[in-house]
Amino acid sequence: MKITVVTCAKLKDSHTVDQFNKYASRLKGHVDLQFIELSGKESAVDKYIRNLPPRAQLIAMDERGRTVDSYEFAKIMGDNQYHGGANQIFLIGMPEGLPQVARTRADMLVSLSPLTMPYQLAFNVLVEQIYRGHTILTGHPYNK
Repeated sequence: MKITVVTCAKLKDSHTVDQFNKYASRLKGHVDLQFIELSGKESAVDKYIRNLPPRAQLIAMDERGRTVDSYEFAKIMGDNQYHGGANQIFLIGMPEGLPQVARTRADMLVSLSPLTMPYQLAFNVLVEQIYRGHTILTGHPYNK
């Protein structure tokens, strides 16, 4: 399974990237976890979305999205695998929010929290939940 985390703005600190690399290395051999940084312009988001693979599942992080717990999040990940989805893409919006084009194309809108948070923190929370979701699906004791 391939999972890509896309940010609609550049990650500015190395700590955020280091956290991502930690989880990506833990998932190596099970999940191909990657991230892409877009320029922060709505035109870059639009271009990226127009070029998504046809069977890719786009899950956009949005404060108006569905609030889920870690088990529901794992179910979302697992349902995509079960239905033959090769690519799962999680999109984090710009500091101003998620562009309308992303909301329209998204297969699902998910809220990480009712709180407003910087996108670097949202990125870290999302990546940790992807790892936690995988451990729930595989019965690994990390989630206990």
